[in-house]
Amino acid sequence: MTVRAQWSLAWKMARRELRAGLTGFRIFLACLAVGVAAIAGVGTISASVTGGLNADAKNLLGGDIDLRFHNHPNNEEQNRYLKANSNTLSKVMELRAMAAPVGGRNGAARGRSLVELKGVDEAYPLSGAMVLSPDLPLKSALGKLDDGSFGAVVDSNLLKRLVLSSGSSDAYNQAANGLPL
Repeated sequence: MTVRAQWSLAWKMARRELRAGLTGFRIFLACLAVGVAAIAGVGTISASVTGGLNADAKNLLGGDIDLRFHNHPNNEEQNRYLKANSNTLSKVMELRAMAAPVGGRNGAARGRSLVELKGVDEAYPLSGAMVLSPDLPLKSALGKLDDGSFGAVVDSNLLKRLVLSSGSSDAYNQAANGLPL
């Protein structure tokens, strides 16, 4: 079909649509405008999210590159390669678990929460700094205690979810304030 024939067909269809008046054509134009606006909106939001991730990737990842191995640690050959080709290397182990208040108080089912446990090394974080409340160095908050256990740090939102209060002698609360357990 030639270009002239295509335009002829388009004009013929447009005249048929306009025979009944502009009402149907207005609805068509409104639908077209809504569709174009939706596509433009999705494109703008996607570009903003991608731009934000690109701009803050180092801070979000805690470094320039984030390698993840699922269900197994990296082997010695991989460790040697990473050490040889990195300025600084930090290893982090993560797992998901359930947390609930000690002894099931406050309605255990209501207080349960899915949490992510993260074990970090001395180089963590590679970028930025870990800010705790009260102001403690991360090394002392996570340090080994006399009884052989280690400290922990907990987000304040988890305390709220588990219905724990600040200042109690509860081990969860001490960990949330950056105090060793």
